Amino acid sequence: ARIAATMRINEMVKAKQVYELAKTKVKMVIDPIDPDAAEVLAKNLARRSAESYISRNEGVCDAIAGEWDEAERKFEASRNMLYTNATSYYLLGLCRQERQNLSA
Repeated sequence: ARIAATMRINEMVKAKQVYELAKTKVKMVIDPIDPDAAEVLAKNLARRSAESYISRNEGVCDAIAGEWDEAERKFEASRNMLYTNATSYYLLGLCRQERQNLSA
């Protein structure tokens, strides 16, 4: 996902593909076959951090492309996955300012 962040300006399509790949890799590592373990891992900070980072960067790609509705959805998802992700709050605010939607 870090690599995709560096390439999103010049290679947006490839960056989005890398984000999709990263999401599947995170899911493969974290989603075990044992359903009892899955409940414990659903609260896993490492997983939430990775998913929040990926979602936030997908939102940045959408914002760069001018797709503000989709960007806002991804920034909200990022914030909801990891409430301590201050960058997600900041980008969500910028997105809403751009759309002139300043409600909470």
